[in-house]
Amino acid sequence: MVILGGCNKSPKAKEFNGSSTPTTRSRSVTDGKNTTSFFGFEEQFIFDASKSEWRRSQVMGVFPAPRFHHTTSFYPGPTHSHNSPTEDSGFLYVFGGEDSTTVYSDLYSFNIHQGRWTKVIPLSPIPSGRSRHTAHFVQDFLLVFGGRDE
Repeated sequence: MVILGGCNKSPKAKEFNGSSTPTTRSRSVTDGKNTTSFFGFEEQFIFDASKSEWRRSQVMGVFPAPRFHHTTSFYPGPTHSHNSPTEDSGFLYVFGGEDSTTVYSDLYSFNIHQGRWTKVIPLSPIPSGRSRHTAHFVQDFLLVFGGRDE
């Protein structure tokens, strides 16, 4: 299991995952009583099911901006490489989402084996910015359905 980003509701405005200093990539929203911190995608934790242990993992590359209501889709790699995991297999793709001012239409990939984020620059027009949508890989194709653009 890999956890990337997320949010944390906290009764203390400065509390961040048990520490007093949030990363520069987090964003917080407060309603006067509670603070919700949205963690950036460089906050990665991995659960090793065989050892029943959590560990924090270092990641690198070009990270997506912190956001919510995006999709994260697993892509095992090109269909011809399913039989043998390599550094070119095992990706998470993040598309769209929103923050308090922006609805995103960007696409990022995360190489699970290398711990590296990459902004994907498509060779064709991209869908409009959207959030609250769904996206799934079917073979080598990422299918995006529904959502909202405001």
